[in-house]
Amino acid sequence: MILFRKARGAHHIAVMNTPSQAMLEAGNYRKPKMKFQGLDLSIENPRGSLRSGVDQGGKEWSTGMLHHYGYIRGTLGVDGDHFDVFVGPNSAAPMVYVITTMAPPEFTQQDEQKAMLGFNTIDEAKDAFFAHYDDPRFLGTITEMPMERFKREVMTTRKAPRMLKAMVLFFKAEGHGKMSATMRKKIGVVGSSHRADMPADAFLLGKERKYPVKVNRDGSWRYSPELLLDAARRARMEGRDDLAAEADRIRARM
Repeated sequence: MILFRKARGAHHIAVMNTPSQAMLEAGNYRKPKMKFQGLDLSIENPRGSLRSGVDQGGKEWSTGMLHHYGYIRGTLGVDGDHFDVFVGPNSAAPMVYVITTMAPPEFTQQDEQKAMLGFNTIDEAKDAFFAHYDDPRFLGTITEMPMERFKREVMTTRKAPRMLKAMVLFFKAEGHGKMSATMRKKIGVVGSSHRADMPADAFLLGKERKYPVKVNRDGSWRYSPELLLDAARRARMEGRDDLAAEADRIRARM
């Protein structure tokens, strides 16, 4: 048996029988349900249970769940499945943190999105995510948004995508999460004469000409969603969470 415990009154879920591996793979087992600020959730893995599988690189994995994990019913993500969620302890948390994961083993392609519900800060959300993943490269970007906006966005479909789904669809079209060759040519590499000719504010680190985030369009330097996403991913991989957060904030305002 798996027991779902109560968390701050709102996260009460009933006891259920542990599904077999075949049932887990097929997804045809009864999943406990809960509500979170008006969203209808199905919980696949409760806090305290063991989640396991095989990643895209063929590596088997398993992790003990520190938070409930499931999906939002009535939604459709870019991967054709429901939108996944981790559920933290604060049922009244006003913000949602949307994480775009990267696919192993190379971590150069975007994989899927997961919403971190019930966390008070972006740092709490990141800590919860990393508690369930053994490589920091799994985290591509993290975007903060108010709960009410998230609820409007997440209920759209792939045929009528808004910010959440359109963000991933765009980058999949540009090469499965890799920066396009055209964009690479535009920004050059660190130390190149091309970057020396770019204005300092076209980079997150203007003096070093690192982490480009703007491109020249019709004589005006403007933020590029593709560059912002790439800058956030690279900065996070290099331990510069401050720069990654700045790129995420700029992209969220676009």
